Amino acid sequence: MAIDRCQPFWALKYVLKQPIAPPGSPQRLGAFLSCAGTKLPHSFEGSTRVVKTLWHVLDVTPAGEVLCPGIDAKGQIKDESDARPAAEKIGRRLARERSGERKDAMPAEVKTCINCGKPLADRVEEVERTGTAGSRSTGECSTYRVWFCANSGCTMYRTDMYREQMADRTDR
Repeated sequence: MAIDRCQPFWALKYVLKQPIAPPGSPQRLGAFLSCAGTKLPHSFEGSTRVVKTLWHVLDVTPAGEVLCPGIDAKGQIKDESDARPAAEKIGRRLARERSGERKDAMPAEVKTCINCGKPLADRVEEVERTGTAGSRSTGECSTYRVWFCANSGCTMYRTDMYREQMADRTDR
């Protein structure tokens, strides 16, 4: 796996405050399929964290993951009885979403912390817009729903992870 050159997307989203995908685009789904030669208990923590962080920046919703430890030789994955059905289930979901079919749709994914995996809390906040160079208020504000980690034992505690614009107000 190689993830590189995503800085332009990060800057587009967080510096220029522009969407990654055009408004009205279909939901962007991602599947993570990974094998490791080792069977150590935390084998996939690093790669899973990297993929979830990437998906967060690219506004990708997880469709599922298949993680297979102990795969060290060509074709050995065929011995994993659960891997193929799990990958096929994810593939069917991706194809269904892509084609616009909503039959047997899976429930919406719960937003979870990219670090600890626990469900995120949310809040609503208003951000006042200012004139050029931030000099003075325009009297307008935007309302956002913001999801953040509420697990005090997590390194991402109180870190905003997702932000969704709800409305614009000009009646201040």
